[in-house]
Formats: sequence, structure tokens, C-alpha cells
Amino acid sequence: MSKDSLPKFSELPVSPYYPENSAWGLWGKDDQVGSINLLTPERVLKATTYIKTGKTFPLNLRLEFPDPPLFGRNRLKHTCEPVAGGAALDDLYDSFNTQSSSHWASLRHFPHPIYGNYNDMNKKDEEHPQLGVDQLAKKGIVGRGVLLDFGRWALTPQEQGGGGLGESFAPQEAFAITAEHLLKVAEWQKVTFEVGDILLVRTGWLAWYEGLKKEERTALAEDEDFATIGIEASDQVVEFIWNNHFSAVVCDNPTVEVWPPSDVESTLHGRLMPLLGMPLGELFDLEQWSKDCADDKQYYCFFTSAPLNKKGGVASPSNAIAIK
Repeated sequence: MSKDSLPKFSELPVSPYYPENSAWGLWGKDDQVGSINLLTPERVLKATTYIKTGKTFPLNLRLEFPDPPLFGRNRLKHTCEPVAGGAALDDLYDSFNTQSSSHWASLRHFPHPIYGNYNDMNKKDEEHPQLGVDQLAKKGIVGRGVLLDFGRWALTPQEQGGGGLGESFAPQEAFAITAEHLLKVAEWQKVTFEVGDILLVRTGWLAWYEGLKKEERTALAEDEDFATIGIEASDQVVEFIWNNHFSAVVCDNPTVEVWPPSDVESTLHGRLMPLLGMPLGELFDLEQWSKDCADDKQYYCFFTSAPLNKKGGVASPSNAIAIK
């Protein structure tokens, strides 16, 4: 589909039988990957033209980080087990929560409180689970990645075109990144968007978290009401995301969206995933890539990611690389 043939946000849904502001049925009633359909062979091939230097930037935190895990998630336990009479070793991963570090959340992760899962796939059948991360794994997430470095823009003086937030910039607070902010960052970086782009937003949260002491990280993990900078869950943001026809949205913070939310129905999770069929990537490590982009002013990459092929899985480590 070209941008002209895709419906605008104001034109959704494609049928009056589907929920308001949803993309249900756009790629067929049996579709299970949503906006990942935009990553066509033609767009993937075009994305390869953004490989200019051969530099590679893995976007994955180590599996044990953040440490301790947030939201009360389990801490990974790793054991090396001798096999073949001690001639070799196997890995054993216990208490492995796939969302405790850099990860993709599949469309199974977050049902809408009223309408349920994307494309009305609400059957409770664990023998034939729907919308699992295996659906993403079968296709892969490969295309053109576009970085919007909000964190760097926010700290850049206004006379240099930045946000000029200075010391008032606090990623550990519930600062909402608006659609206007994202457009200003895009203008500052001189980037434009194409259908199927994978949008990667550096909020600056991860850089802040990495600067914490061990006891501060422990206190954060134990705080049930902790806050974080993130993308605003507004009509304007959802419209911006949909009308630019991104295939996925990724952030370096724990939630993509600003946290805590005002209510479940108004979250980005509840609007992008079950209604628009858009996977979200959280806790991606954008630090080294973003520094290189700031140096050479090239904010595009060839993006590749291979989620775990786990039948019915809710999430997967990101396994992502940005190539420039």
C-alpha cells in the first residue's frame, strides 16, 4: 500500500462494524501482524540504501538490565550446566521474563479494556494462540529506522534550535513528549518520514538510569508509583503516528508512553496495539547509535530485528541492530 492508498486516522475504521479509531480489517480479518505489513520487500530493499559506512549498533541491553527489573518482574537466573560428561556446557535460563530488558511486546500483550485484542482475535485457545510474538518472528522486523533524539534536542539551547530545557529536563518525571515535540525534533534533525519507517525515540531515560547508583536503582524498582518521561497518549500523537504510517514505535524508556497513565483506556498501549495493530519496543539501548547520529547528522539506518519464534509468546528480547 502507498501512503495515498492508506486511510488517514480520521478515516478509520475501514468498516462501521469495527471499533472507532481502529485499523481492524485493513489487512484482512485474519491478519495478526498489523502495521508490520507495511514492511514490504520493496521497502526493505530500499532501506538497504541507507547502509553507508557498515557501522553496526546493537540496540539491546544485557538481559539482566535494568537491575533490579521494573514492574515487579522476575530477575533472570542463569546457570551453566555441564553436559556430555563435562565436555561442554549448556545454558539454563530460569525466571526469564522477556519484558525485563530490551524487548518487543507482541499484539497479544495488551488487550483493549472494551474491545479486546487486535482484529477481534479474542479466542482463548492455547493450542492455537493468536497474535503471539511468533507471528512477528515469522516475518521479522526489517526496514528503515528513523531516530528522533528528543533527549538531545531537549538539552540543546534554543538558540541552536533545541528545546532549551536545561536543568529542568528530568527523565524520571512524568514529562509528556507531544506530537509537536516530535515534529520539532524531526525539523531540527532535518529528517522526513516514509511509509513503513520504524520510529525510534530516544527520550533520555536510559542515560539517566545508567547514571544511578545501585541503591537508587533498587529504590526505583520497589516504587510502585514510579514515573518516567514518555510519549504523550493523546489524539494528536496517535494521529501523528498513524498518518505517518510507521510500522512500529520504539523507545529507550520502560513504557514507550509517559508514565503513570491517567487511565487504562487512554494509554498508548491501549490505542496503538489492540486498535491499530502496532507493536511497541521498550528499553532499547539507543545510546551509542544516537551519539554517532549526532556526530554525522545521519539519523536513518537499516534496522533489523529477529524476535523469538515462540508460539503464543507475549514478548521477545529485541535482538535488534541498527546499521549505518
